[in-house]
Amino acid sequence: MPSTLHTEPVASVLDGLLEAEREGDERAFAETGVTDPKAAWAELDAGQMAETFKDASMSVSKEGGELLYLLTRATGARTVVEYGTSFGVSTLYLASAVRDNGGGQVIGTELQADKVARATEAIAAAGLSDIASVRVGDARETLRELPESVDLLLMDGWPPQPRGARGGGTPAAPGRAGARGRHGHGLRLRYAP
Repeated sequence: MPSTLHTEPVASVLDGLLEAEREGDERAFAETGVTDPKAAWAELDAGQMAETFKDASMSVSKEGGELLYLLTRATGARTVVEYGTSFGVSTLYLASAVRDNGGGQVIGTELQADKVARATEAIAAAGLSDIASVRVGDARETLRELPESVDLLLMDGWPPQPRGARGGGTPAAPGRAGARGRHGHGLRLRYAP
């Protein structure tokens, strides 16, 4: 079965983003002067963290992205919300799956405006602008207005996570997909059947 994920232009855009991360993340981290991101979380608020690490992708790995794609496909998700878009790598995996599920929408949110601009460019270059969009700002504000039904929620942003972003709602079935990355952030996936 052919998948959007392995066709052009999505495959090339993803390869380019992942290669840019391989080449640039260590440098971006070094330029921040932060040696321990976990310690920085205790000292900086989410906005300061986003600004400090604005040039670091810290994206899901290729294998993690393929897992997101498969989970989204397997659940038949057509409305996906992503907290912590960064440069849009996970967004492209999610949007490819939503397209292959028959269409729908991926709503991303990212605190750092430069990352939103780059993610939006990547989404357009991949030909997925009809499926995915990214909102800029604090998720507690940007995710207040959502569709009535959300099939899948990916929480991959800076702590504190936006509990109650929909006015106090709690995701139905907590779970984890993936492990903590080398930079100390993790990936959480929530699925509500």
